[in-house]
Amino acid sequence: MELTEDTTSIIMSYMPTESFSELISLMPSQMANIGKSNLFWKQRVETLIEKYIDYKNINWKTIFLNLNKLLIEFKLDYKKAFIEACKRGDLDNVKLLIKSPKLIGNYDSTMYENISTIEFGLITAAQHGQYSIVDFLLLNPSIKSYVIGIAIGSAKWNNHHNIVKLLSEDSRYNPLIIPPIKGVTRTNIIGKRPQFGARSLIVPS
Repeated sequence: MELTEDTTSIIMSYMPTESFSELISLMPSQMANIGKSNLFWKQRVETLIEKYIDYKNINWKTIFLNLNKLLIEFKLDYKKAFIEACKRGDLDNVKLLIKSPKLIGNYDSTMYENISTIEFGLITAAQHGQYSIVDFLLLNPSIKSYVIGIAIGSAKWNNHHNIVKLLSEDSRYNPLIIPPIKGVTRTNIIGKRPQFGARSLIVPS
């Protein structure tokens, strides 16, 4: 079997870094160079997100360059870079950045309170019709019911009916739960707004 970059990426994904480093030392020089190159780029990606990665079949150099470009674009603001990746439908970078400890905590939203960065990414992806991102982020157990409601409202407003269906079928969704919107209290909202998910509540562009 010819040892290409894709092949070494697959092998690397199933082995601890230390074990793969030992394997490289036993390879013929040309094969070893390919292995070293893949290991080098994988470790650079891990340095960027400050987390070990267990992905399979990835061109690590391309992944690093794309992620690095996105982070530079947003001046190493990991949260803003993550939200933009959700907006663009950039699943590779979403999957990488979601692992980073730099995403921990709430996102500084101008409209919503107590929304994590990952949850705001879900809302943004729903607003912009990024089905694969929404589908992936729903796997996160930390997503709250009212966040799914906000995402449904955003998707409805922008006529992304397939995303509305996907979100509505999530077992955590409860349309009776009122989201914490800045400047709006439970007292002044009950009885004065349509059922959540309507056009009155959307994500700012």
